[in-house]
Amino acid sequence: MSHIATVILEILKVNAGVIAIIGDRIYPDGLPYTSDNPPTLPALVIVHVSGTPDNEVSDFSIDRVQVSCFSNPQEVNGVASPLEVEQLAQAVKDALHIPDLKKSPLSQTVSGVSHHIFQIRMTGERRYRESGTGFYHKPLDFMVSYRKD
Repeated sequence: MSHIATVILEILKVNAGVIAIIGDRIYPDGLPYTSDNPPTLPALVIVHVSGTPDNEVSDFSIDRVQVSCFSNPQEVNGVASPLEVEQLAQAVKDALHIPDLKKSPLSQTVSGVSHHIFQIRMTGERRYRESGTGFYHKPLDFMVSYRKD
């Protein structure tokens, strides 16, 4: 996992709203899943999708990070509610909406490298039920503008 995805993971790991819903179930790159040991849900998965370094500003990048929200609600009268995955998605959006970062960047250090985040902008979201598992999955896409020192 990239350093910037680790920074996003660290922000979410200490957010009270997120932790109230998932505890410590935040995973890099995928859910821990085997057929005889399915994951405990709700949970988050953080994936670094892509990154584009700025050719004119040294050590400045804009990266796409996806935060996937998963839940597996119990069915009531044959219907599963997406409420839990929607609440988790809202908690993630609230945790990553940090106004005025351009005036005062958020700084985090990962593996000895300082990252100064200037913007976290959500660029897309959608919700669906996975056909194989029946889990609700709501991926949230974020563009993260940052500089490394």
